[in-house]
Amino acid sequence: MSNALLCVHIVNWHLEEYLILAEEHKWSIQIDIVQNAFTAGYTFRTLKVALTQSGFDIHKLPPAPAPEPGDASPGDFLMPAWHLRQGCDGIPEFTIAAMHEQIVQFIVTDDQSINVIECPEFRHLILLLHQDLQETDIPHRTKLHELILEAWRDYFRILKQDLAKALG
Repeated sequence: MSNALLCVHIVNWHLEEYLILAEEHKWSIQIDIVQNAFTAGYTFRTLKVALTQSGFDIHKLPPAPAPEPGDASPGDFLMPAWHLRQGCDGIPEFTIAAMHEQIVQFIVTDDQSINVIECPEFRHLILLLHQDLQETDIPHRTKLHELILEAWRDYFRILKQDLAKALG
């Protein structure tokens, strides 16, 4: 399943709300055209200002103005979400739960088939990377399916709360 249509919908109908919430919650920016604006030198503040000017939209922006003191550094928001949650190197301390979370992130973020977890070579790779692991520590597709749904429920609950705050 792809997020392309969702990204288009956000850009066309909810871009201002997305920028406000992304800055407030330090979300990783996943929308390419917004990442491009940040790479071109925009900050959250300068991008919101540019989008309110007549004749400009996210597809047609003037050159980015110089950031002012206190502007959030957009580079902080271009890293993957898992990197923002972790320490400097972005790799969490190993636990079975952290491994499960990373497998879920891999499946969901990269649009992988859930069946990749059943591939013997993939399972061997995981075992190779952490010598203390047992085969039983690696979830199979049924457990992985449950973990993905649980992560989705958590994300959706937080999204609803964020939207309620933004609208209320």
